[in-house]
Amino acid sequence: MSSTWFTLDNTIKLGDVLTSVTVAVSIASLILSQAKDRKTKVAEGAKQARLAAAQVITKLDRCARLHLSLFVNLQPDFIDLSRGLEKKFDVLGARDSLWQRVHLASNAVTQHLMDEEIATAYVDLLAFLPDIRALYVDAYAAMEHEAGVATDAFLTVTQMRIQDLQGQREHYTPALLGNQLRDVAWTETDKLGNRLELIVAPVREFVFFFILQADEEIARVRKSPRPLAPAPALAPNGRPDTN
Repeated sequence: MSSTWFTLDNTIKLGDVLTSVTVAVSIASLILSQAKDRKTKVAEGAKQARLAAAQVITKLDRCARLHLSLFVNLQPDFIDLSRGLEKKFDVLGARDSLWQRVHLASNAVTQHLMDEEIATAYVDLLAFLPDIRALYVDAYAAMEHEAGVATDAFLTVTQMRIQDLQGQREHYTPALLGNQLRDVAWTETDKLGNRLELIVAPVREFVFFFILQADEEIARVRKSPRPLAPAPALAPNGRPDTN
């Protein structure tokens, strides 16, 4: 009976080495390429998130400016009412005309807010920062509330000022009513501006904090339910709750 002997070749051939090196290099290149692609995607996502965050701040500031523009836009009406009262000294008619013009101007502000879609300016950021919805909606509602308070205060004070002119026709001058209306308007504008800033400031600070985060942290916030930072709570009056 014959037996077959097998001989093991213990030599390492150059071709085998080159093949192994090629495979290793290919694997390393694939890993590096995937890492680079991931980093690019993370950076692009962070860029989109920061743009959306900047939009939130811009829209909230725009909302404040629109509310504050109410009394500025009424300045020509103040002049017209003052001159009209000189020609026809109808105090109650002047009061009613002022109320009508204020409500028209207020409706114009509301229309601008709707046309510019300010109430939903947070939607592009929502995917990256889930906490922003409640914070933005509360701030928007609080700003509307404060604007309404300012408008009501203006109408209340100016009504008293106009009614004080009853029986004062002989002493009335064209600038009298206009100056009184402007004084009240500037007072309410200043107070409203301060109250709106108290509402916007914590939201602005929270969003700026998000913008300044590293790309990887922004990506983590998007995937994880754990929030980036405690969102500043707003009290019923729209101001930061410090309790």
